[in-house]
Amino acid sequence: MAEEIFLEEKEILLPPIIIDEGNTYSPVFRGVKASIDSVELEKRISDFIPDIVLNINGVTLLVEIYVTHAVDEEKKAKVIKAGNCFMVEIDLSEFVNEDMTKEQLREHIHEAARTHWIHNPVAFNAINEFESSKK
Repeated sequence: MAEEIFLEEKEILLPPIIIDEGNTYSPVFRGVKASIDSVELEKRISDFIPDIVLNINGVTLLVEIYVTHAVDEEKKAKVIKAGNCFMVEIDLSEFVNEDMTKEQLREHIHEAARTHWIHNPVAFNAINEFESSKK
């Protein structure tokens, strides 16, 4: 049902990426509400099939819906190998055994705390540069 909801959605809330340095927080990527141009379900990307493929201003964003299995390191490595794709995961695992309406599920999908980055090549390159500069 989450995949069906994305076929109807016009935007997605992308979470921020913040470097936590003890007392200081440095935003690397500010969370944004992004307009969705197109949606494809279960489209093969290299040697894996993400749940949802979004096109946002010419950028491909892969979306995984976590119900029973979170994205593991093997899949994350495939994402990076497949051209450093952008990928988020939406955690709906706590609702796996609950009956709910499509609108209730839509509300949960839009909760900012449920979405986290699996890979954001731009932000993660900035984090790596930051970590290198500390050394």
